[in-house]
Amino acid sequence: MTSLRSDDVLDALEAVVSARAASDFPSLNRNAVLDDALTALDNGALSYLNMVDGDVRSVGEALGTDDGYELEQDAKFELIVKAQSEPAARSAIAGIANALHDEIAVSGADGGALEQLGCWAAVSALKRENLATEGIPGIKGAEIVVTLTFISDRPF
Repeated sequence: MTSLRSDDVLDALEAVVSARAASDFPSLNRNAVLDDALTALDNGALSYLNMVDGDVRSVGEALGTDDGYELEQDAKFELIVKAQSEPAARSAIAGIANALHDEIAVSGADGGALEQLGCWAAVSALKRENLATEGIPGIKGAEIVVTLTFISDRPF
């Protein structure tokens, strides 16, 4: 088995989420900036999803394998929606967050794309407050953190 690297699991996660794009789910951007999101919303998009490569950390020695490290890689999904009201914005965020969670759960289950790679994935946090989008009329944001756990012969 080839030892995984941080970039391998991030690329695989990007591919899984990108494949989910549908009318009720925004296309995925990677490592974009807030101005890109606001421009897309100004141009008629109702939602914007951006995956930001997060930090990787060693959680311990990998036992029972030739590789040496059990690692956790965070990926942050910045979700921004445009809506006429606060309840509508919360509903849109909930729908997209649930779809993201479901897609990650399927790909991390037996036979899924992330599981086949040797990576376990789960949504580990949802942040709704103290985001850069606060105070922008008609715009609401959320940050969804996905933690990817994998084994590597290097600490990254």
